[in-house]
Amino acid sequence: MGSSTTRGTIGLAIASAVALVATLGPGTLWLSGQIEDGLEREAKSRLTSRSIDATVEASGRDLLVRADDAAAVEEALSLLGDLPGARTVKADPAQPQTSATPQATPVNQPSSPASALASPSPTPSAASATLTPTAPGSPTVSPPSSPAPVPADLSVPPILFDGASTALPADAGSSLDRAAALLLAHPTLRVSLSGHTDNGLTPPQRLALGLSRAEAASAALQQRGVTADRIRVESQADRRPVGDNSTAVGRAANRRVEIVIEEVD
Repeated sequence: MGSSTTRGTIGLAIASAVALVATLGPGTLWLSGQIEDGLEREAKSRLTSRSIDATVEASGRDLLVRADDAAAVEEALSLLGDLPGARTVKADPAQPQTSATPQATPVNQPSSPASALASPSPTPSAASATLTPTAPGSPTVSPPSSPAPVPADLSVPPILFDGASTALPADAGSSLDRAAALLLAHPTLRVSLSGHTDNGLTPPQRLALGLSRAEAASAALQQRGVTADRIRVESQADRRPVGDNSTAVGRAANRRVEIVIEEVD
């Protein structure tokens, strides 16, 4: 319980620091360093808690993961994908690859000069093969099926967050799974993730908090196979409430990420 509370406190501190950098400008190098240190500490704490032998380096809000074992890299990327305040989590391009390069199969050499001089049998091309009549009873290849039509209902329930938190709640999976399924089944679809807050904290902090929530949802969709170029993130902070911020129920409804899927020509 104490570890979870500490990580939540660090996540809020990082989000607040990001907001201050946005307010004071890129020249505030000391505060940018504080953000990097906080992200590295939180990332290393998570890796240690899961006994993952990997290192992480922060550059601004971007994290670079290194490990001797490619499997450890994959575990680290999955674990750090929803780290509050982090914009991207990537593996070091210099990491060793796990897939082996297939060995070339040697071509059989002719066994005698006579066989070397013999004319090779012509190999039928793909075009000529398609013109060859099919014998009765032989199976035929069906033409590729047309893409499934885009459904009329593209709605996805919003994701609701705890106060001042960027961590995806346990019940966010159903919304993320539906969004990912629609996007993967229909390449013409794109998604917009809009982060919202209640009226707590300061305006810059609310803006940063809303963006971090949208980025957390974006990272979860990318883990499900959706490419980043099909995702748009933004923060509306507290500008578009759907509930009354003077009540607990209203504030809970306002702390959300809205998921809007649309078809692009």
